[in-house]
Amino acid sequence: MTEPTAAAAPRNHVSLPGAGRVEAVLGTVATYKAEASETGGHLVCAEITVPPGQGIPPHRHTQEDESFYVLAGRVVIEGDDCGGGVALGTGGFFYGPRGHVHGFRCEGEETARLLVLVSPGTGIGAMFTELAGLTAAGQEGGVDPAHIAAVCGRYGIAFGPG
Repeated sequence: MTEPTAAAAPRNHVSLPGAGRVEAVLGTVATYKAEASETGGHLVCAEITVPPGQGIPPHRHTQEDESFYVLAGRVVIEGDDCGGGVALGTGGFFYGPRGHVHGFRCEGEETARLLVLVSPGTGIGAMFTELAGLTAAGQEGGVDPAHIAAVCGRYGIAFGPG
């Protein structure tokens, strides 16, 4: 588990349309609109594109809260307090507090676009960058789920229920 790093005091931050660092992460593509270094560690904001059938399996954060706003498409949110899954279309919102299981997948034929907010943002960007490295290294044969779980575990995220 990583400890939050000391960060500079936050300043106003603007991200213009089309701007932001882009990473391919486990079948999704993230465009960072605000990174921890730009928010004093308080927040990471990314626009994520999720192709049909892709998503992130149920997991639990111990260090941060995560929210999703659906910009386009349709996702199904699964986890604590979601019954058998809740379908969210454009304009739908989900808040997943730390300690609660949640996951999502794109449903339908249209690629989903999500605005993802993670607070605090001290470790999540570094974790996504490590996962992007695994994604790039495993392009042909996929990524070993044990490697994914190990990376996420170092940042206080565990997969599966309870």
